[in-house]
Amino acid sequence: MRVYPQMSSAATWSRRIALLTLQLFVLTILLHQFAGLSTPVAMRVFGIAVLGAVIAVALALVALWRIWQDGSRGSRRALAAIFAAALVLAGPAWSLPKLFLEPGVTEVTTDATAPPAFRELAKVRADVARQVQAAAAPSPDSATTGPLTMKPLTVERSAEETFSLVRESIDELGWSIVSATPPADGQAGYIEATDRSLLFGITGDVAVRIRGGQSRARVDVRSASRYVEHDLGGNAERVSSLFQQVESAVARLEKNEEIARLARLRAERAKRIREAREAKARREKRQKQAYDTVSRQWRAPSAQRNRSRSRRSRRSQRQRTQELRQFWESMQR
Repeated sequence: MRVYPQMSSAATWSRRIALLTLQLFVLTILLHQFAGLSTPVAMRVFGIAVLGAVIAVALALVALWRIWQDGSRGSRRALAAIFAAALVLAGPAWSLPKLFLEPGVTEVTTDATAPPAFRELAKVRADVARQVQAAAAPSPDSATTGPLTMKPLTVERSAEETFSLVRESIDELGWSIVSATPPADGQAGYIEATDRSLLFGITGDVAVRIRGGQSRARVDVRSASRYVEHDLGGNAERVSSLFQQVESAVARLEKNEEIARLARLRAERAKRIREAREAKARREKRQKQAYDTVSRQWRAPSAQRNRSRSRRSRRSQRQRTQELRQFWESMQR
């Protein structure tokens, strides 16, 4: 009688737990992205899925060790469990270095003394139990939790034009604009928007303030996380991406203006060439008219002399004819 090795129960349970956590992870992402599942609930479920994936990996490693020791079956199940758990743990593993390398902040601003205020978004942020401070400078005791300060962006454009460029850049980044107030009568322009992460859909709030005159404007940005206690550098990346997009928009605008300037120069040059040709044609026409006038004036006396000469020649011919006739008559007599 042939005896088959026993199936490892640890491998079986590791695969079951890994597949369950993977399904829970994917389902939570779909519900959070498309079905309106609240972010706090989704984050708790994410935590449960990550914990289940860790347990599945631990059971799979135990199963592989026992299989190596006693020759039990189930290595494929253990490897499948590790693969499924790795799909769940890929996101946290990718974020783990940032957890230790990035400062533990939930807000980034370019003006620590008077950051752009959340107006419409303040109501939403109050509903998720994160009160917004209108303007608070970070203290040394709260350097790890206070807002991180970045440099503002200065644009060599008017405030109105800069406002349009910033709004266009926000649209290109795919953020959702909540409110937009253009600058007018010396008042600063404000734009409030929200951004969601690509995979987990975690929402971040952004407030942009545009101040300046007719030739230069300053862009201040405030980016704050709504739910998480550590932004993993997301707010700083959000501000940097907005500034890069605005700079790209300014560069495109300058390029278009340069192209338009060159087109105007070419049009003006073509106009000058056309005007020069028309002036040359008019000058040649005047010269021809003057030449024709002089020619007529020179030909008129010559024609008159010719007519006088022809009259004299005809008169002399008649006289000769008469003389010949008289001579002939005299000969006949």
